[in-house]
Amino acid sequence: VLTEVFKAAEEEAEETEAAEAASAPRRRRTGARGGASPIMQEMISVMRDSMRDTYAMLARRMELFQGLSPETVAKIFAKGMTLEFEAGHTLFEKGDPGKGLFVILGGKVDIMDGHRRIATLSRGDMFGEMALISNEPRSASAIATETTSVLVLTFDVFDKVLPKETALQLLINIVITLSERLRAANIQIGASL
Repeated sequence: VLTEVFKAAEEEAEETEAAEAASAPRRRRTGARGGASPIMQEMISVMRDSMRDTYAMLARRMELFQGLSPETVAKIFAKGMTLEFEAGHTLFEKGDPGKGLFVILGGKVDIMDGHRRIATLSRGDMFGEMALISNEPRSASAIATETTSVLVLTFDVFDKVLPKETALQLLINIVITLSERLRAANIQIGASL
């Protein structure tokens, strides 16, 4: 979203410069970027660097984005959808069709089976991946426990939009996460016997 804002700001600066050049044809164009002022160029550069740093941090900290470049993470965000939910909002119910994978950008979500809490997830965690991959109904409900923002990726994004190498890396990361969760569940079950 912010990348689009930066691009729009740059295009607006170029359009303004072009309009000024058209109204005063003898005016000399300045700046290396289609006439954008040096201040605008610096602002765009700083914003791009900031966004790159943000996507680099996401690539390092979020299990779904492990092994991906900041540029690839930025492309994933451009293809996905970010949503915000208030505390108490049900993101999906057990039995609903699995239409998307969720990555928590901020906030917390309880994964519930009836009245039993299976897990509490927070920033960086993903959920909804099982229904997305298996095309089966949701095996649990997801409820925001505080104001929560998420990135939603649908099956179509994986199948038709993302480059195959990126989709494969995401699927590998999902399998690793599911394996870690299964191992933790096995340990917990073994400890309770």
